Amino acid sequence: MHSVSCTSSRKRYRKSNIRRDAFPTYYGIGRDMDADGGCVAVITCEEENEIKQEYEDILQKYHIRIDEREFRDILCTDDEGEYYSDLYIVTNDFGVTIIWYHKERA
Repeated sequence: MHSVSCTSSRKRYRKSNIRRDAFPTYYGIGRDMDADGGCVAVITCEEENEIKQEYEDILQKYHIRIDEREFRDILCTDDEGEYYSDLYIVTNDFGVTIIWYHKERA
């Protein structure tokens, strides 16, 4: 799993209903992202500007444009915001999923 963390973040993970046990099983650290069909990037930053920068860095790393997003899903919500999952299909057998949090509910 490609996990993004920010130095100014006070919390490593937020309390949520996201099933963290699924990540090691299906998207474990030992995966070869180039050989195994893609990756899941989890952005754990606290500040909106940091989240936006990390998101843009991931897109740049995999040579993706933001308008190439195939699908967006709301994973869960809490009192302060929503967790999103964005899917980018880079090639027929390589996809990138970015999971991020937006503090204000849409």
